[in-house]
Amino acid sequence: MGTIYGHDISNELQNKVPVTITEPQYTAAVLAKHELQETRRQAQGLHLIQASRIQRLALEEAVAVGNDFTAPMQLAVLDNETEEAAYQLSVPLPIHLDKNEATLYHNEWRTYRERNSSLERQRGQAFSMIHGQCMQILLDKMKHDTDWNTASTSYNPLILFALIEKTILAQTEDQYPYATVYEQECTLYSFSKNTLSNEQWYERFDTRIDVGTAIGVTRQHLVLLDHVALKAGMSFAAQNASEQKATRETAKERYLSYVFLCQSGK
Repeated sequence: MGTIYGHDISNELQNKVPVTITEPQYTAAVLAKHELQETRRQAQGLHLIQASRIQRLALEEAVAVGNDFTAPMQLAVLDNETEEAAYQLSVPLPIHLDKNEATLYHNEWRTYRERNSSLERQRGQAFSMIHGQCMQILLDKMKHDTDWNTASTSYNPLILFALIEKTILAQTEDQYPYATVYEQECTLYSFSKNTLSNEQWYERFDTRIDVGTAIGVTRQHLVLLDHVALKAGMSFAAQNASEQKATRETAKERYLSYVFLCQSGK
């Protein structure tokens, strides 16, 4: 996929994490220049408003005396100008770019739009390629899964990947659930590092845990839950729902970490 379509889709498929292309940002120099312009604009606007207040007092006095028939109109115009000046100060000042900065920024945005558009297209192409590699028996099994509609309509290869793994690795259909759990546990506890590298061992161990989780296998032992809960000063039964959820997660991770270390090589 990387050879045919590019590094973005290759990165996404390799790491199984959606690639997020960040929007272009203004440089620090542009932002510093803009901040200076904004500070000057605010200071100049305040000077005008303060001067307008003084002028307004004089016009109000002229209106009160009544010897200047143009004073009311001048006062109204001044009020409108003051209000407009205050409004303009509240409106953010657009960031101004010189010719070179504008060219660079526009090029970055063009690249951003093209990469996003290409990645969206590549996801569909990757989906079709992966879907085309699936045997009919696998497709038939996936179509019976509740996640099939989501996967088939999304054209997202990562969702399809997850469904393939769930279907192939778990294979829980028409199986006795007690036997399924027993087989998963036996597979986990008989699995060891042997000649695998550290990275391979961790990845495959983690995959076995994910498979068990996908089919509903849990490793909740009351003695471990109480052990974790007592660290927080109370029993597991005395915790509320959110605290129990956190305790379950912590106990599970610590237990699996111990299993991982016990079955690792020297």
